[in-house]
Amino acid sequence: MTYKKLKYLLIGLVIGLISCNVTPKPEYPVRLWYNHPANSAVVDVKNGWENDKEWLKALPVGNGYLGAMVFGDVNHERLQLNEKTLWSGSPDDNNNPEAFASLGKIRQVLFEGKYKEANELTNKMQICKGVGSGQGNGANVPFGCFQTLGDLRLDFGKTAAYNNYFRELNLNQGIVKVSYNQEGITYQREVFASYPDRALVMRLTASKKGALSFKASLTRPERFETHAEKDHLLMTGTMDNGKGGNGMQYAVRLKAITTGGIVAYSDSLMEMRNADEVVLMLTASTNYKQEYPNYLGTDPKITTLEQLNDATSKSYATLLKNHSDDYSALFGKVTLNLTGSAPDTIPTDVRLRNQKKKPDDLCLQETYFQFGRYLMISSSREGSLPANLQGIWANKIQTPWNCDYHTDINIQMNYWPADVTNLSECYGPMTDLIGSLVKPGEVTAAVQYKASGWCVHPITNVWGYTAPGEHSGWGMYVAAGGWLCQHLWDHYTFTLDKKYLERVYPIMLKAAQFYLEWLVKDPATGKLVSGPTTSPENSFIAPDGSVCQMSMGPSHDQ
Repeated sequence: MTYKKLKYLLIGLVIGLISCNVTPKPEYPVRLWYNHPANSAVVDVKNGWENDKEWLKALPVGNGYLGAMVFGDVNHERLQLNEKTLWSGSPDDNNNPEAFASLGKIRQVLFEGKYKEANELTNKMQICKGVGSGQGNGANVPFGCFQTLGDLRLDFGKTAAYNNYFRELNLNQGIVKVSYNQEGITYQREVFASYPDRALVMRLTASKKGALSFKASLTRPERFETHAEKDHLLMTGTMDNGKGGNGMQYAVRLKAITTGGIVAYSDSLMEMRNADEVVLMLTASTNYKQEYPNYLGTDPKITTLEQLNDATSKSYATLLKNHSDDYSALFGKVTLNLTGSAPDTIPTDVRLRNQKKKPDDLCLQETYFQFGRYLMISSSREGSLPANLQGIWANKIQTPWNCDYHTDINIQMNYWPADVTNLSECYGPMTDLIGSLVKPGEVTAAVQYKASGWCVHPITNVWGYTAPGEHSGWGMYVAAGGWLCQHLWDHYTFTLDKKYLERVYPIMLKAAQFYLEWLVKDPATGKLVSGPTTSPENSFIAPDGSVCQMSMGPSHDQ
């Protein structure tokens, strides 16, 4: 066959493929779904005996600011709430002015191979001043911790059996849905967290008029007060500042819009009686602002009232459309089809249990990938704080490792998927956090090391903590600023946004200035090395048999 004939054959083939009438396969929703509720039994989250296994079975919603875990219980619904800025603690000076005097000595003994001596001296002289993170238990010290906002509970006053139960998190829509039959009536619930309207919205409907009756309450394990205010519930409180006083303030408001029936208030309860449809709207805020050194600002009671008035001025259809348009514009940017668009007919918990026997469950892999993108969208939106150790969802007062920002890998891991899964719009909070560390980090660099530029160590919080941790084995980690700056550069290479580069270049420059003064010449090789420092949370056996963490020029830093 000649080249000319081959060319025309290929052209004809392409035209035929383009013009042929192929019926597309139906597209089914990507979802997590179950045929039973999560257990929402009353628990003591203050003292730590919440059943985390059950909590993790609840389904998450979030808008970057406000999050909820929806349990889907038939008779006693529970929405465990979070507001991203709700932290205990307060700004504190943890920089150690005694650290610099011993820095040269520690480097010398490390170069001499006296690791045990260097480790002991580092742990004595280089760590933070004060209690630091409270050994990861900072709820009642100045470092503080991210905490639960509390619970929205709905008591339907029923004990009757139910059937045809269905609960799902629809990842295409960003909505949790619950449905079931009880006493011959079909009940349905929809829950979503709206970024455009800054509200948590829940709609309850029934197949029979006047079938919706329940009591709603707002509670928290500690430091709260709930009362009825005009036409809604208001929960307020003040956090522990870690110094024996009051810290951050918060407010939560809940209002019901009903079709049919009546709404009544009694002390701290809101009661719906014989409604056809109920739309609950919840707003929450704190007086936190991300500005060093003054981190507290607007009264959250004012903020939440403005948000509530705005949300309740719109119909449910409008709120849903606002949420859907906003959410789908992000989530819909990437599809992953490994199954040929086959319907998902197996509950998610069953798929997980079957994973050992069937590790090639392509539907589960599709769901897992898109669930990760959903969590990014839900816990990191422009203007909010970045996703923390648990994104935005946490069910305790003392959360694991304070639910803070670990800069020795965890915050980086959170944002690895942002650009590569086409969610660059969710990256702003990461940039904001890094930028917020420059001013307190300049103080740390000057006090700890008598260096210019800025630095941060393995942990930080909403209060601008940049000092080392309270133990050198994990807390003397100085590569964090550089690693964070790598993220700034990588984001630029994805977006090629020159204005973004102009914004972050000074941050990177000041980090580089710090490292130029931090690095010292290795007397054996003449090369510049970092130290004393650790390879994050790693230990090694020194020549004398001792287990050590500190060294000069660990591969991670270099």
